[in-house]
Amino acid sequence: MKILNKINIFLQNHFISFLIFFIIIIITINWIWFSAMDPNGNVDEFSFNRTTIVIGKDKDNNPINKFISSSFTDACHYTLTSISTVGYGDITPKSSAAKYWTMGMHMIIIIMSYKLFEYFANDDASSQSLLKEINKLDAENTELKSQLELNNSTVHKAASKFRNNLNTKIHTNN
Repeated sequence: MKILNKINIFLQNHFISFLIFFIIIIITINWIWFSAMDPNGNVDEFSFNRTTIVIGKDKDNNPINKFISSSFTDACHYTLTSISTVGYGDITPKSSAAKYWTMGMHMIIIIMSYKLFEYFANDDASSQSLLKEINKLDAENTELKSQLELNNSTVHKAASKFRNNLNTKIHTNN
């Protein structure tokens, strides 16, 4: 339980950094995946439907395709449109493996969205400990003020007594 609590506090303190790191990891995985794809559809194991153009024909008169944009651009575009739930549909999973990856990515995104909402909606542990520290300092400040008022009162009484004694000595000497 302590480990989960420490992980939760770590994530609360470093959530935005973790979220950015997580998005970069997903973009990198998609970039590697899209880089391995063949625009002519020869490798169908991990394929997505991406926009291609015909750049010629082979010896059997089959079209030779080329992806319109780079794999990095498509990886960023697909990841960010999936994360934002926009999903334009221009890049879609075609094979079972690609569909499973997309479903897994969406499940992780749902969990991260929940944690993001929780991060901004709840008081985290550090702010509560900070509030406790502020209350402790406020109580200490109140105590110091009362001691200062007591000291001031004591000083005023002593000064008044000294003044009275001095006045008495001056009047008796005159």
